[in-house]
Amino acid sequence: MAFAVDGKENLARDYIGRMTGNPLSGLCLGVVATALVQSSSGVVALTIATVAAGGMTVAQAVPLVMGANIGTGVTCVLVTLGYAVRRREFAKAVPVALLNDVVKTLSVAVFFTIEVSTHALSSLAVYASEIVSRLPVFGFVFSGFPDMLDVVIMPVLKPVGGFFGWVFPGSAYGALGLGVFSFVVLILGLELMGAAAENVLKGNASKYVHNAFRTRKRGLMLGTSFACILQSSSVATSLSIPFVVSERISLREVYPYIMGCNIGTTIDPGQIASYVKFGVVGLSVGLVHVLINVFSVVFWLGIPRVGEIPLAVAERISGVIIGSRNSVLSLIILTALMFFIFPLVVIYIT
Repeated sequence: MAFAVDGKENLARDYIGRMTGNPLSGLCLGVVATALVQSSSGVVALTIATVAAGGMTVAQAVPLVMGANIGTGVTCVLVTLGYAVRRREFAKAVPVALLNDVVKTLSVAVFFTIEVSTHALSSLAVYASEIVSRLPVFGFVFSGFPDMLDVVIMPVLKPVGGFFGWVFPGSAYGALGLGVFSFVVLILGLELMGAAAENVLKGNASKYVHNAFRTRKRGLMLGTSFACILQSSSVATSLSIPFVVSERISLREVYPYIMGCNIGTTIDPGQIASYVKFGVVGLSVGLVHVLINVFSVVFWLGIPRVGEIPLAVAERISGVIIGSRNSVLSLIILTALMFFIFPLVVIYIT
């Protein structure tokens, strides 16, 4: 197992099997894990490694991947809280974060039901990955494909992790310190990008921003491109908040952009590397990740009137939160319930 102590592989495999044996428990585990580490890509990569090591099947991995799609929405909520001291801007930022969460949650509700009933997604992914793996280009190009984690992140992560390990030798506080440090860096980065976006809107570039979101196709392609380049749907989605707050674009115009961000994070270089690193198994789980978000776009944006449902739900919930006596506290409570308390209760019960 990729994360098991020597001699404890069977114990780790049994534990993972119990956690993912119930699809609903696996779904909630994916939500909590992603909300904690702030990265659906990381959770999906770990899931792929676990499947490749025999810890779970592709079918068991599907709910985890779906849960990761939901859990990554917590980052956008955290960015929204940055507008808490400016009530008017906060009222415009909340619907963006909630639309992101609502789209992901409703999409998972639809495709989770289909997968549990028919195993259609996992079967399609396995079938497609087997076809792709037979292509000569797969073995020639991807057999030595570098792991982006090793190439890009580890040279920075190792010294930082070593520092916390040196400060807190032989204890869990080092890992906790590294986690807090990573979270602070993430929030600082989002704040800096948000400030940069606001500065852009003060100049002539604002008209180009509006043109980029004018049609559904443009918004969809822009979101896909940004998330792929930034390798994070959360960061790419969060960048749209200043545009909505400044009223350069509307909530309806940002809708396709959010859907595009959800696709882009499944096909960025880091994700592709984690897919192909483990051959057919990795590609199967990776295709599940891609198919969920591609089918979501087809479902919500391709079927007339159906796409109005997430908008209506997000606006209704936003109205309740903004209209409450303490809207910031209401948003925090909703976030805690959605990403932590409710999933943990389900995991405990099941």
